[in-house]
Amino acid sequence: MKSLPFLLLVAVLTLSTNLHAQAPQKCTTMHIACESYASQDLSVLQEIIELNQLSLSPQDLGQQVWDNGRLTWFALGGDGITIHALPESLGQLDGLTHLYLSGNHLKTLPQSIGQLVGLEALYLNDNALEVLPESMGQLTRLEQLYLNGNRLTTIPASLANLAALRNLYLNDNQIASIPEAVAHLPALRNLYF
Repeated sequence: MKSLPFLLLVAVLTLSTNLHAQAPQKCTTMHIACESYASQDLSVLQEIIELNQLSLSPQDLGQQVWDNGRLTWFALGGDGITIHALPESLGQLDGLTHLYLSGNHLKTLPQSIGQLVGLEALYLNDNALEVLPESMGQLTRLEQLYLNGNRLTTIPASLANLAALRNLYLNDNQIASIPEAVAHLPALRNLYF
């Protein structure tokens, strides 16, 4: 590695998923992170693979963003790989802030989805969902909820607890009238029905 004068004051250099010949000589500590995945998160991904009979490694399942060893952003569906079921262990992915499961064949969701209390965006559009678990009312940080393009006839009353929800997509379902829970969403700015 050529001398990089702007790195003279660097005390810790973390090199991840790049090719490096050597570290700058002035660094006192160097971390080379080739894998930093929480085993519980990898286990959940492995269960999704097994439940849906896919032939992938956990790290190759969908699109993923990891931060400090935890899965924070996960997208699966509509990209040639679709799933029909989620394991109850999904709730162990409690580091998630964004979950994209659009364009799959999901008919139900596990109750444990309510344990993903850090979620800010949840995309469940274009599936085959007929009912939502009451536990979804525990997702109090949720700001974006995409439920359009499913087979829903109603939404749980517990969704009234989603105090941070700004955008709610309910269009292209089988819901006959705007659910009462929607009237109790103080942050709601956009409703697509």
